[in-house]
Amino acid sequence: GADAWKLSIAEGAWRSARLGGAVTLAGTALRGSLHLAVANLGDIAALAGVPLSGTLLVDTELQPGIATVHLAGNAIASGTTTLGHVELGGTVRDPLENPVLALTLNIPQLATSAVSGSAALRLNGPPTAITANLTTALTLSDGHHFSVTADASADTAAKRLTITHMQGLWRDQTITLAAPATLDFANGLIFAAHFVDGKAADLTLTGNIPPTPHSMTLHAVGKADLAVLTSELAAAGQIIRGTLAVDLTATGTLAKPTVTGGVTLRG
Repeated sequence: GADAWKLSIAEGAWRSARLGGAVTLAGTALRGSLHLAVANLGDIAALAGVPLSGTLLVDTELQPGIATVHLAGNAIASGTTTLGHVELGGTVRDPLENPVLALTLNIPQLATSAVSGSAALRLNGPPTAITANLTTALTLSDGHHFSVTADASADTAAKRLTITHMQGLWRDQTITLAAPATLDFANGLIFAAHFVDGKAADLTLTGNIPPTPHSMTLHAVGKADLAVLTSELAAAGQIIRGTLAVDLTATGTLAKPTVTGGVTLRG
C-alpha cells in the first residue's frame, strides 16, 4: 500500500561478506527475512575497530510483532581471545516500538591468555527491566577451576544493574553474594556488594567512581579464616591457622590511587 515500503536484496557482496533477503514495513509491522554470511571476519575488522578472524552467519526472520534471530560464529579470534564456537538465538517481540527480549547466548569454547572454558547468558524482558542469568565454567592458567552462576536485573534507561544472586566456586571454596548487589552507571559507577564463604570469609565492597577528574572512593572490609582458605596446604600436611582482616580505602583516581588502611593477621 501507499504507507508500506519494501527492501529487496538479491545479493549484496563486499569482500567475503554476503547479504540477502527482503523486508516489508507496513506501519509498524515488519515482514521478511535477512541473511548475512561473513567467511572471513578479518574483512570487517576495520569497521569493528579491533583485529578479528573467523566466520559468522546471521539469520533474521521478521513477522508482525516478532523477530526471530539466529547467529553462529566459528573460530572467532581477537588478540589473545578466541571463541571456538558462539551461538545467539531467540526472539524480540514488538521490535520497533516496545521490544521484549528472549535471547540465549552460548559460548561452549572460549579461551584467553588467563582463562579457558565455557559460558552461557540468557536475557529476557524489555530494556527497562531485563533479567539476566549467567553461567560459567572456567579453568585458570594455573590449572584451578572457577565457576560462577549469577542472576541479575537491569534498567538500561536508569543505567542500573542489580545482581540478585551470585555463587562462585574457586579452589574448593564456595563464595556467595549475601545480599543483592547494586551497580549504578548513571553518573560514573556506584556499587555495593557483600560476599560470604560460609563462616570462613566475609567481605564487603563499596565504591563511588565518578567521571574523571573527580576523586573516587573505594572501600573493602572483611575477614577470612586462613585454615579454610589454605585447605590445599592442609591436605599436604601444612596447616596455617589464624584470621586475616582487611580494611582498605582507596581515594584519588584509578590512574593515581591513594590507599590507606591495612591487612592484619591474628593468630
